[in-house]
Amino acid sequence: MVTTQRQFKVAAAQVDAVFYDAQANLVKIIALIEEAAAAGAKLVVFSELALSGYPFHIWLKPYHEQIPYIEDFYTKAAVEADGLEMRALQATCVAHRIRAVIGFSERDGGSLFMSQWLIGPDGDVVVRRKLKPTSLERIVYGEGDGSDIRVHETELGRVGLLQCWQGNSAILTAYAIETGTFVVSASSYFSQQNLDKLFGAQGGPLTAGSGWTTIIDPEGRTLATAEHDKTCIIYADINLDACYKAKSVLDPLGHYARRDVFQDVVTDDSSM
Repeated sequence: MVTTQRQFKVAAAQVDAVFYDAQANLVKIIALIEEAAAAGAKLVVFSELALSGYPFHIWLKPYHEQIPYIEDFYTKAAVEADGLEMRALQATCVAHRIRAVIGFSERDGGSLFMSQWLIGPDGDVVVRRKLKPTSLERIVYGEGDGSDIRVHETELGRVGLLQCWQGNSAILTAYAIETGTFVVSASSYFSQQNLDKLFGAQGGPLTAGSGWTTIIDPEGRTLATAEHDKTCIIYADINLDACYKAKSVLDPLGHYARRDVFQDVVTDDSSM
């Protein structure tokens, strides 16, 4: 049985991920994990595709102009789920006794997936794939399956993972309230370096900034938020007993459920 800590510090890291350069981002992420651990955090969360950078070319360029970017993405940004990058992150988490969530582009054979690692302080590793890439993301990425829809028992309680539209900023507060949980949400942001890489000297429709990193409690209160244009770590001290207060009013899996009316059916067989 997992012994759960009830009070601890959590962290969300906002990073200007270098587009299409997993090795450069790996150095940043390791340094930020070490910084969060030194500050006393037991959990640090990184954004979707933090290791690879997000493939913004899919939204900004005609398909025939995307081919060079796609090749770079496969060879320079995407990594294997059990590769050397994971081993380096695993070693960092073990050395500093911290749990981390890191988004990455997973290369599995000839396919890519929007994936996340959940890495524990004892070296345990879970890989989760985004169930449904959003809109044009499906040019690049394949889909996950029902085996990814689960929470994980950890020394910090149950931890679930979501990406992007699965928990976008407009609904994070509602999600925290409806589930009676803490939400630790990390995003990346646009740096001028990345904008120049996408558009060159002629510029483009995007501007620097646009980060949205925040921590929310089970009653929907914002505990911490980051500036929109800065690499930083935000922190919050949380007490899991606060979840009981929220669930006393709304427990969707308990006293507020109506299983005689509504039922959820999840196919969690990854072989289907």
